[in-house]
Amino acid sequence: MATSWKLLRLIGCFSILLSFSKIYAQSTVGVLAQAEDATDGYKLIFPHNQEKVFLLDKNGKLVHYWDDEEGFVPGNSVYILPNGNLIKCKRLNKKDDPIFAGGAGATVEIRSWENDLLHSFTLNNDTARLHHDVAPLPNGNILMIAWENFTGEQALKAGRKPEALSRDELWSEMVIEWNPVKDSIVWSWHVWDHLIQDEFPDKDNYGNVEEYPGKIDINYDEHDGHPDWLHINSIAYNPVLDQIALSVPYFNELWVIDHSTTPEESRSDEGGRAGKGGQLLFRYGNDKTYLEQANEQILFFQHDVEWVKPEANIGDDDFGKMALFNNRLPDTTSIGMVINTLEANSNDYINPANEPQSLIEKKIVHPTNSALSYSTGLSSIQVLENGHVLLLAGRTGYAYELDAEGNIVWEYRIPIKAGKPVPQGTNLEINNNITFRMDKYPLDYQGFVGRELSPMGLLEEMEFDEVITDLPKPAISTNIEIYPNPTTEKLQIESNDRIGQINIFNAGGQLLRNLSFDENTAEISLKLFKPGLYFLTLKNGRFKVIKQ
Repeated sequence: MATSWKLLRLIGCFSILLSFSKIYAQSTVGVLAQAEDATDGYKLIFPHNQEKVFLLDKNGKLVHYWDDEEGFVPGNSVYILPNGNLIKCKRLNKKDDPIFAGGAGATVEIRSWENDLLHSFTLNNDTARLHHDVAPLPNGNILMIAWENFTGEQALKAGRKPEALSRDELWSEMVIEWNPVKDSIVWSWHVWDHLIQDEFPDKDNYGNVEEYPGKIDINYDEHDGHPDWLHINSIAYNPVLDQIALSVPYFNELWVIDHSTTPEESRSDEGGRAGKGGQLLFRYGNDKTYLEQANEQILFFQHDVEWVKPEANIGDDDFGKMALFNNRLPDTTSIGMVINTLEANSNDYINPANEPQSLIEKKIVHPTNSALSYSTGLSSIQVLENGHVLLLAGRTGYAYELDAEGNIVWEYRIPIKAGKPVPQGTNLEINNNITFRMDKYPLDYQGFVGRELSPMGLLEEMEFDEVITDLPKPAISTNIEIYPNPTTEKLQIESNDRIGQINIFNAGGQLLRNLSFDENTAEISLKLFKPGLYFLTLKNGRFKVIKQ
């Protein structure tokens, strides 16, 4: 009798599986499979090698998109704000900029639902460049990741080993907070302010690396001396803790830093709610970055480090938990992971060097074919409201949703090749439909209230012939004067438009000061600056200034 019951149950499961796959049995792109309990909502994607941002329903039908001028490509993430506006990271499709590596960005825009350009910020020159990801803040500001370019001479002075400089430069990282309304940088954090090294007593930052886990060893290198030494590829904000999570793939670590610091405290080792200034509050995944006797490595070139539920408070099940896409495991697989970071009922971080494996709450593995989920880079993970998990293998544009038991309830392959939708039946290869991330928004998301979301058709069946060439741009000044130059103390700036934001960098690319002016004239004091070469970046250009 028991055997018969098991047989009937097996037949029933097989029937469900058959009905689950029957509709999509011949699909090669778009929705490949969908179960009744696949989560409702809309997916936001910004595939590479093209300029459009797509919003899709769970059936793969396009419900809205944001277009752009030809020649622009992702740079890289996009987000829909609760007011329906879009944050979009983009760059021109060229690779000859002074700073260029995978994930390179340049411009962050805020666009309305109707695609009107509301605000824009660009940072892309020989001293600094935006890249990868941004994080919107509750106050309307935006956190952004940027490379800072330091000369070989500066890197050696900071304690970098000469053999770890394959080129005469080193790209460090900074996080900057942009106020779109004032068009100004209001806060920043710099890796360069929190370095340590134990190789050269006569150089800067000398100390015992193990004794300072909140600092970054400038000589830890897994990129063969390439200037792109850290390659931070994601940033996420926790409003309850007022802290920032960063994914640092060339260290195979996730980091947490304190956002509650003042700009001055962020450069120091004291201050902020945690009392540690800009030091790392938590690091996890590869403790040989600072320990002689290291534990087994856990993270491998990970992407999309996210707070599972950013608004969770002490006592909530998801308080302090993080999710991530672990790309390059030694067995050539990629998996999702959920990590515990905080002590129970506390704001204190668990010591990650004590049994780091015990911090892993869950490993999310593809249940049928691990090759489908493998991606050497890009990729994303999202723990949904109902406990399901949405993952994207970015190299192949393959997305899948797993239920709480780890069963596939939705599969999708992004139907894009060479920047254009491709029809059903197309067999896509790796990097044909490369996509940085996929994010799902619930049906009742605040940003959709009052918006038209009628399906236009399957993305693979869409044709986009119109090329936009006249999208509105913010007005910029075409005439500006900066004098006297050289100067001994003050600079006068005159423009035929509002000056807006001014950033001052030293010759090594370090951001020294950010200012904002609502008028078309400004006076800047350089009295406290040492004599030398400086760079001023304004919304219409970059200018050299010499302080005598």
